[in-house]
Parts: sequence; C-alpha cells; structure tokens
Amino acid sequence: MPEFPGGIDSLFAFINNNLTYPAGDFDFEARVYVAFIVEPDGSISNKCIIRGSEELINTEALRLIDKMPKWKPGKCNDIAVPVRYIIPIRFKLY
Repeated sequence: MPEFPGGIDSLFAFINNNLTYPAGDFDFEARVYVAFIVEPDGSISNKCIIRGSEELINTEALRLIDKMPKWKPGKCNDIAVPVRYIIPIRFKLY
C-alpha cells in the first residue's frame, strides 16, 4: 500500500494543519470521503469525492488533496504500481 511521508499520523496532522474552513455561517459537522490514485512516482491523480457534503466543503477537500506532497508509492513484487486510496476528511463547522 502507498504511504504518506511519515505515516498515517503525519497524514492526519497534514490535514489538520492545512484544512481551511470556508467562510459562512455553518453549524454542522461533515465528513467527506475522497478517492485518488497514488501513482508509481508518488504523485496524486484522479481525485474525486465519493461521499461529500456542501459544495464549499467538497471543494476544500479536493484543494487539500492537491496540496499533498508526493507519497511513497505502493509496490507489487518490488515494482511501484498505481494504487487507489480513500481518506475521510472531517469538518467541524460551529
């Protein structure tokens, strides 16, 4: 499986440190599931929302994925291969 630089804890720290909440009067909690491909060179492609929320929230989740550094790619028989990955991004808007 592919790995974010520094592991899963670093991935969620990256999300928490780089998440920008949209301006507006929101009062709800949302979880957006984003799917993407980690390519053999570690880059991210084919990102999409597989379960989303409000349009502004979905847009922010995709922007966050675009901002990610290159990942350690997944391998099969010691050969880097593209791997689909899904992560939840949680928004608390109060």
